[in-house]
Amino acid sequence: MSKVSSSNVSAMYVKVGTLVYLKIRVWLIAKNKQPIYTQASKHNMSKLCIFCSIIAGQEPGVHIYRDHSFLVLMDKYPINPGHTLVMPIRHYETLLQMPPAEVGKLYSLVPAIAKAIVSAVKADGFNVGQNNGIAANQIVPHVHVHIVPRFHDDSPDGKWPERRVCSQEDLVNMAHKIKQEISLVRSK
Repeated sequence: MSKVSSSNVSAMYVKVGTLVYLKIRVWLIAKNKQPIYTQASKHNMSKLCIFCSIIAGQEPGVHIYRDHSFLVLMDKYPINPGHTLVMPIRHYETLLQMPPAEVGKLYSLVPAIAKAIVSAVKADGFNVGQNNGIAANQIVPHVHVHIVPRFHDDSPDGKWPERRVCSQEDLVNMAHKIKQEISLVRSK
């Protein structure tokens, strides 16, 4: 993984092309706090949603777990290795739109996934975060919970670690490790 900064944006685009352009576009959108939409088909929503496209299999995503109600996938722009997103299959822009019982089911999945992540990456701790609305830095307008593994040395200055661009290969390898730990968690 490498840090993304505005000074190396054009060099990265020239080296790798369209894929990096798209990653940089998402990063720039995130910096400007604009929601991310896609041109894929609609999924119970008024605007088009990148997460709904991933859920529908129209956009790539590295999945860790899926059932009839929820999807867990790797964050393409992780704060730390193992940064994972837990989201409902059904589209809700914010937590306030979800029925309370669904919110409970969403958050009941978080501890099992977090335990698997912490074990897989040998983390010293983890953060759980969930943003609602642009003012709260919600970039993708589809409810999702971040599970961010933390390490003693990941923020020596006390600031939140920077997001990084992660290769597909690294995401797949990390997902495999986490999936193995989910199996162990469920069998205990």
